[in-house]
Amino acid sequence: MHKCMAILGGFVLFGLAACQRDLDVALPYEGDRLIIYGLLTADSVVSVRIDKTAPPTGTFLFADNVPNATAALFENGVFVENLRYAGRETYRSPSGFRPKAGGEYFLRVSAPGLPDAETEPQVVPAGVQMEQYVLGDTIANLFLGDARRLTFSFRDDEKEGEFYNAHIVGEYKGNFVTLNTFVADRPLEASEDLCSFRSEENRYVLQDICFNGQSFSYDIGVATKGPLQRVAGTDKRLGQEVACDRILLRFKKITKAYRDYLYVAGREQGGFLGAFTLPIREYTNVKGGYGLWAAYSEQVVDVLQ
Repeated sequence: MHKCMAILGGFVLFGLAACQRDLDVALPYEGDRLIIYGLLTADSVVSVRIDKTAPPTGTFLFADNVPNATAALFENGVFVENLRYAGRETYRSPSGFRPKAGGEYFLRVSAPGLPDAETEPQVVPAGVQMEQYVLGDTIANLFLGDARRLTFSFRDDEKEGEFYNAHIVGEYKGNFVTLNTFVADRPLEASEDLCSFRSEENRYVLQDICFNGQSFSYDIGVATKGPLQRVAGTDKRLGQEVACDRILLRFKKITKAYRDYLYVAGREQGGFLGAFTLPIREYTNVKGGYGLWAAYSEQVVDVLQ
């Protein structure tokens, strides 16, 4: 008989950590598959992470690296080169190849003992340009406290089905600061509509179903203070609240695949509450494997300046 219960002073304590029982349940596993994660932009040399899946049970908790894969890059259906392994799951262009705006790219990967995988083609968006941005007056939020109103606008082109991502990043002396943000003038439960939704990590995704071919303006409440996440080059403590010396608006034009990935990521419930939500299938656009292959163009501004 397992003694999983101790009685101390009339109180019953359950020693959950000390009681273990192996459950003979067969978890589904289709075998090892390649995982590919790559984001293309005309400003950066092609760099891709390639790994493989691992069974949900077994000796190893994490997948091994795949240092001997052949990762063939194609531009507009024509072979460009094989990416070279650079360590830590990363494959890079040996020639310093950068994608071109308007070019279509896909990756075909093979590795010993694993099924071949191929990404869906992605067209790198042309450069994105905001018309204006203003960090304005203080506004209040009942749950998240005081913040300042960030208003930015941009013009969408005539092509239908365009997607954008506004990502707010706080910094103090080059260190990351966690900031609260929210859609201005709306309650938290009404932060989505046909034109936009919020994803993870202060990312707001906009879609041109409401403003195709027009100028569009968007307001976000942005806290200017938050807990410090690193302390390099400062005399501050980890987690200490600091006032940001930079607040970056990273504004991207993104492909639909990137938009779909952010939508799924924003629906995942982390931490304790994750135990009470239905599982969400991870987004993937890799045939024969898993992962994300997407593209974007970006403009970065410091809204404090």
